[in-house]
Amino acid sequence: MAYLHQIPLARLVIPLMLGIAAALSLPLWPMGNWFYVAAVLLLGLMLWLSAKGQKTSAWFGAVATTFFALLGIHLVAINTVSSSPAYFGNYLKADNYIVARIVEPPQVKAKSVKTILQVESIKTPGGWVKADGNILGYFAPDDMSYALAYGDKLLLNVFVDEIKPPTNPGQFNYKDFLARKGIYHQAYIKEPDYTLIESNTGNALWQWVYKLRDYMRWLLGEHGLKGSQLAVASALVLGYDDDIDPDLLQAYSASGTLHVLSVSGMHAGLVFLILNWLLLLTGQSKRARVVRAVIIVVSLFLYALLTGFSPPVLRAAVMFSLLAIGQALTQYTNNYNILAGSCLLMLLSNPFCWLMLVFSYPIQPCWA
Repeated sequence: MAYLHQIPLARLVIPLMLGIAAALSLPLWPMGNWFYVAAVLLLGLMLWLSAKGQKTSAWFGAVATTFFALLGIHLVAINTVSSSPAYFGNYLKADNYIVARIVEPPQVKAKSVKTILQVESIKTPGGWVKADGNILGYFAPDDMSYALAYGDKLLLNVFVDEIKPPTNPGQFNYKDFLARKGIYHQAYIKEPDYTLIESNTGNALWQWVYKLRDYMRWLLGEHGLKGSQLAVASALVLGYDDDIDPDLLQAYSASGTLHVLSVSGMHAGLVFLILNWLLLLTGQSKRARVVRAVIIVVSLFLYALLTGFSPPVLRAAVMFSLLAIGQALTQYTNNYNILAGSCLLMLLSNPFCWLMLVFSYPIQPCWA
């Protein structure tokens, strides 16, 4: 038990994960103002016990565990977009006028152009109202849809349908998979059903990332990679798998090696190991360690950004960044505490991250 005092963050992240799991799997009621009252009382009790020198007591542990379990439940509630009063799904009817923005580069498929649309407002009988939520959009393939790009703002006049669950037992549950990403509706959009309002309205950072990724894919092609070779290389290095042929995907799936086509924490680990080894030449002084940590942290997050903040890569980037910072500040670091710290940071920013990493099947909030 004494060893647990060396990994205090693990003692916080475990009840947080249990609270998240409970909120996702049990019919719990949404948390309102009473949560903030309970949180203030628990924090006050923790401060009182700490002032009394009871940080290592069972009472302090019980109060902290309760607080982080409730925090996990609350994080799920506030991050479930479909439970928000402003969710556009609350205003849907047979004929909808919606203003939405393209928030990921459109993917040209065999029979459609696929992308994610972020709703900004929707027309109701009482007029236009601000709304939020995402729509999985399938545009009919034509010259106009091929020209769509990240950041384009559109006026839609379409029927928006709820994504249907699987009809066969054991079939992959695409509805739940999208629900983890906050997507509950889809629409098939033809040319008369939408109008381009404004271009280049997306986040400037993400626009730069997508341009950089396209440039790197172009570089791979310039160095002799073509066709399926270019598609596989783009998936392995950049996490861009839109160009992979379905037959090739099926071949990898049949051989049990489909996972190699996606970026993972191993890639971030390689970036860390290579940079750490190269930068050892700077020496072991305090200043050298700080400079080394800054370069490693910036490089790791640039790579994570380039891959679209894939959860496995982001987890590894946070973990190795904390390790680099710990090595810069002290000669001893507890790897288990660093791992727990990275998990804690990710869960606080997105409580659904660990479901994408731990479970082989998707889970969604019961009230979604």
